[in-house]
Amino acid sequence: MSFRALLIMAFCNIAWALNVVVSKLAITDFSAPPLFYALVRSVIVAAVLIPLLRPLPAKLWQVLVIGLAISGGSFALLFMGLETASPSAAGVVSLSGAPMTVLFAILFLGEKVRWRRGLGIGLAFGGVLFAMAGENQMQTSTGLLLVFLSAMVGALGTVFVKRLDLSSIRLQGWAAVASVAVLLPCHLRWKVVSSRLWPLRPGNWRRVWSLPAWSSRSGRTPPISACLANMTPIWSYRSRCSRRS
Repeated sequence: MSFRALLIMAFCNIAWALNVVVSKLAITDFSAPPLFYALVRSVIVAAVLIPLLRPLPAKLWQVLVIGLAISGGSFALLFMGLETASPSAAGVVSLSGAPMTVLFAILFLGEKVRWRRGLGIGLAFGGVLFAMAGENQMQTSTGLLLVFLSAMVGALGTVFVKRLDLSSIRLQGWAAVASVAVLLPCHLRWKVVSSRLWPLRPGNWRRVWSLPAWSSRSGRTPPISACLANMTPIWSYRSRCSRRS
């Protein structure tokens, strides 16, 4: 392998590491919804690569499904996992994509693996399990499970890329189109579901009763506007029930 190829591979790994850290900041510190964040990423890629979409590929549906797996589908799962998982643990778990790619290549493409590569696959999965079960990671196991599913979906899509007669840059363009087509309705639907579940969240109901408790402790009466504002969960829940009836 040439020195130039090594530099390119090193740059790709650094860029991927920064991607996980920046995504964690965007989702937790800037409160970006994971599906929306993945959608914006796909929209930007699609806007840049629109000129490369013509002509239509021969196996369009296969291109769309595989493109969704290696792009918006896997990234959406990764960003959802980063809501609760730490970037360090997520980075380790996401590395399971490499050995899973080899396993899927054995299953679907009939590739042969010698004992050394098999040992490496076992050690890689052992490191992932250690990261998921380590101290302070048990409470974020759901997030790490989503990151693991992201790596699995991406690895599965990577294996089937082998069967496509399409350049990598055009594949990225079609992957972005497929991701936008799937993530946009998913994001809009999730917004509707979240708004309907808002009154049922314990933290929001706790705020309804916080003002009377504050008033009894302080001996002061809270402003009527604050009381009405904190009754929003009740009014919204009642209005939805009345509409359904």
